Amino acid sequence: MGKAIEVTIADGTLRGKQGKDYHDGLFYSFLGIPYAKPPIGERRFKAPEPVEPWKGVKDATKRGAECPQFMAVTFGNEDNCLNLNVFTKELGQGLKKPVMVFVHGGGFVSGSNRPDMLYGPQFLMTEDIVLVTINYRLGLLGFLSLKDRSLNVPGNAGMKDQVMALRWVQRNIQYFGGDPDNVTIFGESAGSASVHFLVVSPLTKGLFHKAICQSGCVLNPWATGKPNAAEVAKAMGYRSDADESYILKKMKNASVGTIMRGQNKFQFNFNPNYIRPTSIVVEYPNEGAFLTQHPLDILKAGAQNQVPMIMGYNSLEGLFFEMLGRMSKFEYNRLPMSLESDVPNNCDVDASDTKLVAKVASDIKKFYYKDEKISKANKPIRYLINNDTVFMYGIQKSIQLHKKTSSKPIYAYRMSIESNLNVCKMFAQTKSPRMFSFLMGLSMITGTFYISYSVSIMFLKKANRHITL
Repeated sequence: MGKAIEVTIADGTLRGKQGKDYHDGLFYSFLGIPYAKPPIGERRFKAPEPVEPWKGVKDATKRGAECPQFMAVTFGNEDNCLNLNVFTKELGQGLKKPVMVFVHGGGFVSGSNRPDMLYGPQFLMTEDIVLVTINYRLGLLGFLSLKDRSLNVPGNAGMKDQVMALRWVQRNIQYFGGDPDNVTIFGESAGSASVHFLVVSPLTKGLFHKAICQSGCVLNPWATGKPNAAEVAKAMGYRSDADESYILKKMKNASVGTIMRGQNKFQFNFNPNYIRPTSIVVEYPNEGAFLTQHPLDILKAGAQNQVPMIMGYNSLEGLFFEMLGRMSKFEYNRLPMSLESDVPNNCDVDASDTKLVAKVASDIKKFYYKDEKISKANKPIRYLINNDTVFMYGIQKSIQLHKKTSSKPIYAYRMSIESNLNVCKMFAQTKSPRMFSFLMGLSMITGTFYISYSVSIMFLKKANRHITL
């Protein structure tokens, strides 16, 4: 562990440590800082409450708990996961360094702010900024939404966690040398969609001043959900006629593992036609609501937070589904012969009108496949459809709406670079970089690896000889 350092913030004193950036320069890290009370007991599924001040010195030299999530055979098992990390090269009030707050991706069901995994600070700490990385509740624990207003579970608890973290930044970032009046939020995939939701939410006014969306937006079909108590009850193994009050009572008392195993029955469905019960919902009017209008209506009216933005995507986002297809539990292993599941849930097609859905699916097939039959031999066409329906259409439409209704500039990008600076290739251990670039190298996670890493500093230092950013 590097040299210990202490800083006193509004809530108490923290002990952090030193780390080294990409160029071996020193910076300070403060890990696992709580920004809200543990969302346990009666606080489970509810909006977060501010953290209580503490006495003495809190150890911030070790990473905090990850929010519960089920991936493969492991899951986080701690509800007490609402923590953030702060990285800075210099401490002291009055320094007013630009602040960047990162929101991780993971489909709203996985991911964390772990600095030793995908989202390390080593690259960004070569710049004169203060970096914050946050956790937020995931899956059913973060996005359960119930229609019964008396239960006070309108949804979006995970997004309200993000808002609470931004409020923490406003109160405390000055103690780390940061400027609370110069905060940029950024994220990738579901984190990118989160950033865009923060832009359109009325709850975030004044909490940030710029936004960067990397491969995700509010108009992507997987980003918005709806209350679906029946699906949740079925997944959890409750009786078919269970009402929302019964469901909430059972889930409040259920173990984290029980909830994760139930959630695992539907959390990996990313088909464009599927409306997920673990995504952001339009809430009924309530105190502290995160979203009470559809994002499309907000953007059309120009009612979003007026901040400068960067928004874009990678050239082959759809190849993300190749990775999913390699895991047997995912339905992408089975290549569908028809494309009904590719008719996006947000394209004004009534899902109950099976004839219309079939016609639109047929039109999609004709447009992409021409006269070819769907087969494994032309799988790249399948991923091109995923690319367009799951990511690109929503992102491009969002950019157009911001350009039309925002008083601040929006900058669009398309990332298509193919280089050795790509940790995905290292993970795959492929002997054919060109083949892996086709399969995974330009998927949505790649763009993040170009600006943030921690898995293998030596690998990237070696790669840096071949490319200058």
